[in-house]
Amino acid sequence: MTVLAVSPHPDDVEIGCFGTLARLIADEPVVIVIMTSGAVRGSTEDREREALESARLIGASVEFLRYPDGSLEQNADTVGKVRALIQHHRATTVFAPYSNDTHQDHAAAHGIVVASAAHTREILLYETPSTFRFVPDVFYDITATLPIKQKALAEFKTQADRPYLDASLVDAQARYFALRLHQKGKAYEAFALFRSVR
Repeated sequence: MTVLAVSPHPDDVEIGCFGTLARLIADEPVVIVIMTSGAVRGSTEDREREALESARLIGASVEFLRYPDGSLEQNADTVGKVRALIQHHRATTVFAPYSNDTHQDHAAAHGIVVASAAHTREILLYETPSTFRFVPDVFYDITATLPIKQKALAEFKTQADRPYLDASLVDAQARYFALRLHQKGKAYEAFALFRSVR
């Protein structure tokens, strides 16, 4: 059993589900698949190094697919490569961006995963800063792993000017989901369940 998380760019998985991945890796391996290397917002080498340093914090492995940043497409090639990785790692749970997203790479990554993971038992969709009309129905308690999520986001020094990586915002969002669940003082990540087969 393996957890596989698909990230359109370096840092998307850290924003959307890293606290949960840090929890799950205690019981099963975690693989992070990064579709593009984020060259629009920095050098490929720097951004991939940051992603590796982030993943190292929890012991996750990383697969770089290196499609062009800004023009990711759902096609036979991208679907085939992600499907092959899902099968190779025997992934039972896959995380992917939510369907409603104004960033074209995020929307494409969603479609790629849905097409690739037809036989995967569980698909959970995470929120990114460009997600809209997000309707979560699955929540993971990340109270214990929120600090490591913050450390992971701090690894992305080339993106330090991006407001959505601000530690106070990340903390506030996690506390907001906790309050929605009447869990004051805790921290949660939220997901939309696409499929669960038990």
